Amino acid sequence: MKSIRDALPSRRGGSTADDSTGGEGGDGGFFGSFSGTFTDDAMDYNSFPSGNNLLLMTASEAQPELQKDFRGFNTSIADMWRYPDAVNERIDCCAIACCGCLQADRDRYLMTGKKPPSLCRRIFAHCGLPLIIFGLAIFAAVNVPDPYVNQMLCYGFIFAFIMYFISQCCKGAWKRRQVRRNLLWAKYHQRGTGRFRRRYAEESDEEDDDGHDDDEDDNNYLMGQTRGDVWNAHSLCGCYAVDRGRNFAFVADEEITFCTRLFDCFTNACCAKICGMHFMCCGFCGVAQEGREIQTLLRPEEIHIDYVTMQPMMEYYPAIYEARHSEGRPKSWWFNRLSSFSRWTLINTLIAMALFFVWSLLSRGLNHQFGPKNYLVFVLTFVQALIFLSLVYLKHTKDISIDALVKFFAAGFCLSTTLGVFFELIVGLVIRLTMGVIMAISGVDIVQENGYSMTNQAISWTSGQEVSYEYVGVDYRSYMEAFANDHPFTYTIYLFITSFVLAAMIEEICKYFGYRMVDHPDFHTRRQIEEAARGREEDGVQHTVTSFEFQDRSFKSRGAAITVSMVAVGLGFTCCENLVYIFIYGKAKLAAEVFILLARSLFPIHPIAAAIQSIGVCKRDLERDPKVRLGRIVAPAIIFHGMFDFSVTWFDYIANRKGNFVDKVDTVNTLSSVVSILILLSGVCYYFREARKQRQRLAEMDGESGADTSQLT
Repeated sequence: MKSIRDALPSRRGGSTADDSTGGEGGDGGFFGSFSGTFTDDAMDYNSFPSGNNLLLMTASEAQPELQKDFRGFNTSIADMWRYPDAVNERIDCCAIACCGCLQADRDRYLMTGKKPPSLCRRIFAHCGLPLIIFGLAIFAAVNVPDPYVNQMLCYGFIFAFIMYFISQCCKGAWKRRQVRRNLLWAKYHQRGTGRFRRRYAEESDEEDDDGHDDDEDDNNYLMGQTRGDVWNAHSLCGCYAVDRGRNFAFVADEEITFCTRLFDCFTNACCAKICGMHFMCCGFCGVAQEGREIQTLLRPEEIHIDYVTMQPMMEYYPAIYEARHSEGRPKSWWFNRLSSFSRWTLINTLIAMALFFVWSLLSRGLNHQFGPKNYLVFVLTFVQALIFLSLVYLKHTKDISIDALVKFFAAGFCLSTTLGVFFELIVGLVIRLTMGVIMAISGVDIVQENGYSMTNQAISWTSGQEVSYEYVGVDYRSYMEAFANDHPFTYTIYLFITSFVLAAMIEEICKYFGYRMVDHPDFHTRRQIEEAARGREEDGVQHTVTSFEFQDRSFKSRGAAITVSMVAVGLGFTCCENLVYIFIYGKAKLAAEVFILLARSLFPIHPIAAAIQSIGVCKRDLERDPKVRLGRIVAPAIIFHGMFDFSVTWFDYIANRKGNFVDKVDTVNTLSSVVSILILLSGVCYYFREARKQRQRLAEMDGESGADTSQLT
């Protein structure tokens, strides 16, 4: 695949850096094939057409105010989650995952044709080398007897560690800035040539860089962007001048989602209204802005590529299509029908399993606690998730491919969990600071077993006395336990907020983002697949499948594919979460590990909540209900998830609170289990009731459309 750069006059300063040590400080992009553009042929590529008629979205329909200029870009740098269509939501989600590496690598590949480094290289560059340097510092601190040499070596290794980290961040930022400059150069060239079409010119990077001055036509091709804008858009911390007008307001008929309002409030709070500057961190917004812009320069068939491997979609999808619509048993083995990413994922998972097995066998010799029995629990954690996924998939083998399941499961396991940890750290810090202020005002007093107070009464802000704070060794949890014992009502509110906001809301939104970040050809329309096939044929590639007449499946089949894919994301998320609860919170005690795994297997909250979300996604994407947006999609799942978490934590608080006059703790625990089971069953009943109604509506839509769809139901 050639890049945009091949079709443009060369400009000095292109991205030609060596990629041997990785470029962005992360895993590069992720899976799925993008297809879509803001041109007149743009479509919602994760939605489905009504019958056999494609729902075409013009630029004005897809994005209000699209033609406005934001210093060289069609969208503002603060427009993340403003456009709720599938393509733009996917770009915004990938721009925040892994510090923006997912989208940045894809943008760089489309602009320059350079693939990101392999995962092994990136692991070595961004994990291996830092760990080696840090390990040498620890080794020197423990084994060097001379105090002066010991101190010098430790400081030297720590300084090298910090400088290496800074150098990798600067290298990744430099590459992203070159992508931004190349993108503006492409737009500048497009102005004089009309609709952009790539031609496959064979020009080397060295030829591109000869005979051109960096300063030549900067003011023209940057189209309003200053060098400071280009720099700050991809700085670790920077300030980007607001590119919206003073009287900016959302269009009256514009679809405003919960994330749109939340992000707009966040950007305005970060100095946008006061100082006229956006606070930038890690280049999230800049990467998303560039990703949206690149959609305007490429034809749909040119962006059907996977993320990590950058593999064209049509290299592997014809085999999947042929197997799905074959009358008998598929001729090819299921593994041969997988994309490069899915094969790579499965093979590396097996290798990791083997390495963990060897590590467990060496537990006695290396004196660590992860033994063979712990390894068995580790394997059973994955087996439990795979069994659940297999039971869901067996009834829908024709609706969704194994390749898609691998990608959705990996999205939940890797992307949704990392996003959840990131947002929970931020929101959790705010909640803890708020509780710290409340505890300080209320004057929490912790009493030791000998009857003496561990804190002075002057810790209360209302005492007004200056005394020394002699509560060394008392941590936040001790104060929280004392506060919970003395203020049950306030602590109940705290549990409610943490259950519904910190846990349920963040995790359900992150699971939805994990679903959005995957774009698989199973969900594409016939027109999109045929466009991608024609693009490959223009490159001289012939396909075994010449017709995709049954790509537009029935609405019931598409709805089943959405549900199974979202359940796969939920299972990936819960599998990773189970590993954390078992091997971090379980503290490597076998009995605790088995109990946690069993308990979390009997209460599969995340898969059920994901299935509940799929009801709303089907309403929006299949039934075309304009009232259903992100808030209505995740709200039922948040209520279900929040009620479950709140009941568990609140009953545990009641059972362990001092002076609560509860004589039988076992009675409280039994009541907690009963309530948890009732909440779980209510969620399951809600899903089956709504799913049955939705299947009836989709069947009616299939009958009314009279489309030439496949027979998959």
